Amino acid sequence: MHLVHPTFVVPASTGDSKTKTRRYAETVGLIVFGSMRSVARTAFAVLALGLSISGCGRSVPLDVTTATHVPVNLDKSNAARLLTYYLGGYVSPDGGDPVESGLLILDGGPAINPQLLDSAFRDALNDADGNGEIGWDEFEDFIETTYAEARQLFPTLNEVRSVYPSTWGTTDPAWFSVDMDGVMTEARRRVFVPEGALRDALLGYREHDNQIIYDPGTLIIGEHLDGNRVLETTVKRRRPDGFWDFAVYDVAGRLTTHTSTGPRELRAPIQCTGCHLGQRTFDPEKSFPAEAPDGPDGRRALYVNENLRNAELVSLLNEHAKRSDGVLGLYATLFTANLIADREAGAISEENLALLESLGL
Repeated sequence: MHLVHPTFVVPASTGDSKTKTRRYAETVGLIVFGSMRSVARTAFAVLALGLSISGCGRSVPLDVTTATHVPVNLDKSNAARLLTYYLGGYVSPDGGDPVESGLLILDGGPAINPQLLDSAFRDALNDADGNGEIGWDEFEDFIETTYAEARQLFPTLNEVRSVYPSTWGTTDPAWFSVDMDGVMTEARRRVFVPEGALRDALLGYREHDNQIIYDPGTLIIGEHLDGNRVLETTVKRRRPDGFWDFAVYDVAGRLTTHTSTGPRELRAPIQCTGCHLGQRTFDPEKSFPAEAPDGPDGRRALYVNENLRNAELVSLLNEHAKRSDGVLGLYATLFTANLIADREAGAISEENLALLESLGL
């Protein structure tokens, strides 16, 4: 906008030059001030008109209860993957494809159709800052408020145990286990994976284009220990849609929102997905089969027999870096190394021998 300054002519009048100069200044001041107020009113009116015209855009709060297209801006490099993971959990109890269901819209920028959410969950989705879109903090609040109910997480560990006819434990041959010190907790971490799930994932390795993919329903259990005392337990459960549900249980076996052992609290599922759906690698898995250097919060180590530090096998499966199924641990690698050691000791079963042969080992 160009403001044109008017030319003022001093009319002929009586009086000395000082009086004429003062009157001229007063006249100019009044006219200019009036003109500026007029311009300001006009500019404000134009701005208000622009806002009213763009009222359905990002400059006004959204009524999520009635909207069918709510823009989402997570400001994350893997935003589409994160949205697919999280919103897939609201499609059905088994998870699902949120794009196919219409809940997630990716064309033209990520957006959610809240009308396809259960009403109880829809009420928790808010454009709290009124900027016309759902940002990361608002989306995070929505997930933390609704995730446990949407995914029907078991409220106690006893109910988790009821999923399998046998329970995890170091003396149960149905479960593979490994102890470690890592980045997740200062406590000793003991992880349990059903041997049947590992065997099935390895049998499907070639079929799945050299990836370790677990069957739906697989549980991966992590106990955080102080000696033999379990301080808390993490549970991952494989969904049929290809993702995992994450849960944390406290020392009493009750579902909770975050881990409690140092060096920091980790909120489930928000901070679980940051690692499992990302690309960063971590020790001790990153350095294996070599010993890992200590980290800023303590030791990094996998506590396994030396004959399981099989460099050729680690390179072949490349399990930690691939994280084919969103799993960071070297469970399939160590399980297979154990089978190789059994074969060398002449103590391998026909079933496990056939498994090694299917892998070219």
